[in-house]
Amino acid sequence: QYCDEVQTHWSRPLATERAKALNKDVVVHWYDLIKQGVIAKGIKPENIYGMDESGFPPSDQGVQRAKVQHKAGSANHENVTVLVTICADGTALKPTIIFKGQHILKNN
Repeated sequence: QYCDEVQTHWSRPLATERAKALNKDVVVHWYDLIKQGVIAKGIKPENIYGMDESGFPPSDQGVQRAKVQHKAGSANHENVTVLVTICADGTALKPTIIFKGQHILKNN
């Protein structure tokens, strides 16, 4: 039924140090720290936010393809940055999208 949507992709290398960094002991320790630093101090979930950003060239929008073609070019290229912010209570802010600036703002 979904054969036209299912694709194969090549795996990407992940540094061994990073792969070993996520294990049961690390996760249990993380939640112990959360209990000590957040819950025990009475910080409410609606006051806890996490944010992540991702940048990409504007021309690379769309579905990722199975094959990646590289082209030579300057490292100084324009990027669009997207910020996603999620609250510990399950709500989320609207995404923030940052495009290349047209003017530099100066403080008066």
